Amino acid sequence: MLSSSGRRIGFGSMQLTGRGHWAAPDNPEQAMQVLRDAVDAGVTHIDTADAYGPFTAEKYIRKALRPFPDGLVIATKGGLTRQGPDRWASCGRPEYHASALR
Repeated sequence: MLSSSGRRIGFGSMQLTGRGHWAAPDNPEQAMQVLRDAVDAGVTHIDTADAYGPFTAEKYIRKALRPFPDGLVIATKGGLTRQGPDRWASCGRPEYHASALR
């Protein structure tokens, strides 16, 4: 599903997490409604990462949108780990990236 211009419209899911992009949001139902509203408004690409929460944004994406609409692209990335709110560390070890795919 592309927009009428033929381009994807994206949504960054980092904001679905709690303060400092750590843990669950204060209102999980509202976070999931934001996702549903975004897709209803024409979003065709959702960006996420295992470091968002960590492992929080993906959970809400799955709960809110499954079964996923045709044409919706959900893309993830790796390379950062979390040690606490607003704390990020680079991690390029191959074993880390392999474990994120499981």
